[in-house]
Amino acid sequence: MNIYPIIQFIGESTLSFYPILIKLTKLDVPFNTFIRLATYFILASLFSNYDIISNISIYKILFLSVVNIIHILASYHGNRNLNTTIGVPLFYVYPFINIILGILFLNETISSTKFLFIGPILYSIYRLYLNNKDDNQHKQNLKVGIPLILLAAFTESLIYITIKTTELGFNPWNSIFITYFFAAIIYTIHYFNSNKISEIKKLYYDNKPDVHKLIFANIFIGLFGYAFRFMSIKQVPTLLYTVISYTGILSAILFGAYFNLDTINGNKIFWIICLILSLIGLKIY
Repeated sequence: MNIYPIIQFIGESTLSFYPILIKLTKLDVPFNTFIRLATYFILASLFSNYDIISNISIYKILFLSVVNIIHILASYHGNRNLNTTIGVPLFYVYPFINIILGILFLNETISSTKFLFIGPILYSIYRLYLNNKDDNQHKQNLKVGIPLILLAAFTESLIYITIKTTELGFNPWNSIFITYFFAAIIYTIHYFNSNKISEIKKLYYDNKPDVHKLIFANIFIGLFGYAFRFMSIKQVPTLLYTVISYTGILSAILFGAYFNLDTINGNKIFWIICLILSLIGLKIY
């Protein structure tokens, strides 16, 4: 029995909590980004295989690091400016971007029938936009949030393709290491250069319980989210990987409803399902 699809399902469901986490915490995005990068820096340093990592080009690692910083910042700011029912579905078009990058870098082919699904995908996104733009109950900024979420989706795909085409062995922490190690160093230097140490200390002591919860959440998501996703990238066929990726949409919507972060209605659910089916159809045909 191939357990990796199950592993990916758990990973995607766990990772889908990130859009919720950034909305629940009152800590600002730069500090959230610093905590996330530092946490994965430490975890990956503990579990990685350095013999394999030492063979990876330093330029590829630096590329992944910069892309990862952009990805996290775009994702955090984007999700803070959007409802869950528009931000999460938009972000999850990244498997669609995977197809395009797969054609460019993995020599994958695309049939003419795939183009039939582009219309339903775009129309479903448009309908989700209409269902969210007049929601005054939850503060959002569509003009800021939508471009940032699309940037987050694109950078997610760049990370996916780069990891998929790099020989990193079976250990998923190798992938996390080359994605987060230099990213953490670069961002930490930037963060401490932009903020006074006294201000950072005050931020920590004034919000100590929240900071500890944030660290724990990142550890949990790292262990059962990112590690499981990276573990499955090379073990799950691209088609099945893409389909399972969409489970993150549904779980994020459930998280959002549970924490009362969004207004959930039948129209939104209908168009989210239409989007998921259209993306699956695009991949299958």
